Order: sequence, then structure tokens, then C-alpha cells
Amino acid sequence: MSIVTLDCDRMKLDAKVKKIAVKSFICMLLVIGAVFLSSEVRQFIHRPYYYIRNIYNLVDVVSLVMPMHMQLTHLLEMEMIRLHLPAYIGASVFFVYLDFVSFFFRYTFSIGT
Repeated sequence: MSIVTLDCDRMKLDAKVKKIAVKSFICMLLVIGAVFLSSEVRQFIHRPYYYIRNIYNLVDVVSLVMPMHMQLTHLLEMEMIRLHLPAYIGASVFFVYLDFVSFFFRYTFSIGT
């Protein structure tokens, strides 16, 4: 939300200050994503057969990796991903949505057992 506020010129800041703020937010989000991704790696190391067999784990990994890849390309100012930006953002949001829905799906079935 803060990056959107900085990007849409609601706050009058210098371009240099805005660029530093956006890059610091992206770095913070990358650290948070790395923490969650390390949790997925630990789950894979603990029980690899169960982890690969469950499709929800794949959705978890993709919903973490796609936004992190997008943030890295924005942070490194790469142009290759910006050509297909709307499709990439749409796919990323779709996998985050699947992750969100699958959480409640798993939670509902775990209550009944």
C-alpha cells in the first residue's frame, strides 16, 4: 500500500527520496518472502515425498517465487519482464489468490477431523 501511495504522486517527494523509499520497501518485502520460502524449504527437507505429492505446496511455492521474482526485476531495473508486465502480475495475483483460498480449504477440513 505504501509503494502505491509513493508511486501515484499523492505525496510530493523528490524523485531521489521516492526511489530510495521504494527500493527499501522492496528489500523489506524480499526479506519477508525469503523467510516464508525458507519455511517451505524446511518442509520439503523434512518430508519430501509428502511435500511433492501435495499440490497445495506447489501453489505455496509459486505464490512466493513469482512476486519475489517481480520485486527483484524491479529492484535491478531489468527490462525483460516489463514487456509482459500485465500478464505476469495477473498470474502472480492468481497464485496468491489460490494460496489464500487453499489455506481456508485446508483449515476447514482440518477442523472436522
